[in-house]
Amino acid sequence: YNAVQLSHYLLAFLLTWLYARRIGLTTIGALLAATVYVYGWFPPRICLEWAIIGGTWFPLALWAVEGYLSDQRRGYLALLTVALGLQLLAGHFHLAFITQLVVVLYVSGRLWLASRGLPVGTMARRTGVALKLASAVGLAFGLSAVQLLPTWELKQSSQRESVVGRKYEPGYGP
Repeated sequence: YNAVQLSHYLLAFLLTWLYARRIGLTTIGALLAATVYVYGWFPPRICLEWAIIGGTWFPLALWAVEGYLSDQRRGYLALLTVALGLQLLAGHFHLAFITQLVVVLYVSGRLWLASRGLPVGTMARRTGVALKLASAVGLAFGLSAVQLLPTWELKQSSQRESVVGRKYEPGYGP
């Protein structure tokens, strides 16, 4: 357990640093960004071990998106799919949803609002580029279907579905 926690902290730090360097921050700026991302939110929530396990893949997803926007190599699409799939496989879907939402907004913003520094070829095919990135997000759901489908099935038979004939209310208690 401790080794998994520590390795996710180290990996999250490294991935945030790599993303920050990719978008043009200096080494010191990237170290600061990684420090703030990893140690500003996750340690106070150490009792929620899913936070760092899910949060580790957020900077990798952004790094892969930015890499694809810059180079258009398929490897970045595969990496994005794996990063989002790993987040979904952990079974804590709210951070995965936040990452997916940010990826969609990030791609849209980079391609149509903040395109400075992107290659001319990317800008000429921006709709196609956006669709390929969207397909990588969709493939992540297929990759993690082994976790998502049983979770959906179990949700349907949860005791929280109804409490004494009415919908579950979180404040109701046992």
